[in-house]
Amino acid sequence: MVYRIAMLLFRSRKNADIVKIMHANCDHEHTKSARAKCRAERKRLGITGDGKRRAPVNPKKRDPSTYRKAGDPWPRFLSKVEKRDDGCWVWQGSLNHSGYGKFKMGGTMVFAHRWSLEQKLGRKLEPDEVARHTCDVPACVAPDHLVPGSRSDNMQDMIQRNRRRPGKGVKQRQHHGLTPYERFMLYVDSETTPDGCYPWTGRTSHGRGKFGARKDGKRVQYVATRWLMEHVLGRELKPDEVVRHKCDNPICVRREHLEMGTAADNARDIVERGYHRNASKTHCKNGHPFDEENTYINPASGARQCRTCRSASRKKRQDEKPKKPRTVDDRVIPQGCGHVIPHPLGRGAVT
Repeated sequence: MVYRIAMLLFRSRKNADIVKIMHANCDHEHTKSARAKCRAERKRLGITGDGKRRAPVNPKKRDPSTYRKAGDPWPRFLSKVEKRDDGCWVWQGSLNHSGYGKFKMGGTMVFAHRWSLEQKLGRKLEPDEVARHTCDVPACVAPDHLVPGSRSDNMQDMIQRNRRRPGKGVKQRQHHGLTPYERFMLYVDSETTPDGCYPWTGRTSHGRGKFGARKDGKRVQYVATRWLMEHVLGRELKPDEVVRHKCDNPICVRREHLEMGTAADNARDIVERGYHRNASKTHCKNGHPFDEENTYINPASGARQCRTCRSASRKKRQDEKPKKPRTVDDRVIPQGCGHVIPHPLGRGAVT
């Protein structure tokens, strides 16, 4: 409002070279070229010399003296710790996605276990140093359970203490220089189980082993049993060929328990061995028994079908099919009447 009054005053005094505009935070004289804002007012609004407006800077964020002045952080640190009988100090504050505690110091978030180790050593950890847990508990911040080390030392701890998922760690380091079959056998538990199977200990998907191998220079993920049969037979399996388990154990990769077949053979095995969801049914949905006389086996899929229901369904389709009457020269001929009508063009007779 003050600015508008000043501009009206400026226009009324055309011969005046200087107009004094009173702002809330400014009492400077503004010339005609400055138009409206003096340097102090432009700085307050965040307008730079190029005419672009930027957000004003909050001086409190840049002044360390305005930070909250806390006393000794150790009592605040201990207030977020739960001491257990096994010696671990489990962090009860904020955790990251890996389970490590986070602690705020001087306006910056730091790792709680790392800060605890720094208090124990009396110095800052180097950027390439890490805090290693001797108790293997990520949320533990007990100084006695932490030792400094490198990332390589931390990885060695993972491998030696078997804290990596199956198929990683020591086996991964042994892959160099091995043939694909030797690498395959690293994931096979060859100790015979009571049922004689060799279970797959590597990566699995939907209950079946997965094995990565190179094909034409590219890495391809195979089903473990399928790759083994291709290696044994010395050829690539066809898309319509499947590997069947004699032992009915999908995780087994023992050669003696595998045989080749088709999808129909595999479906028939499921039905004959009672694993299919419909194998235990003794009657169809209409109550007809699945006995030897009333059961039809589909040769393509091996599925059971009720003969009575098949006959009823076939008869229903025939009854619903429309019948077209025969016509000659647009005259409707009653079907089955027995009369013989000569064709008008002499092409025979229509009955």
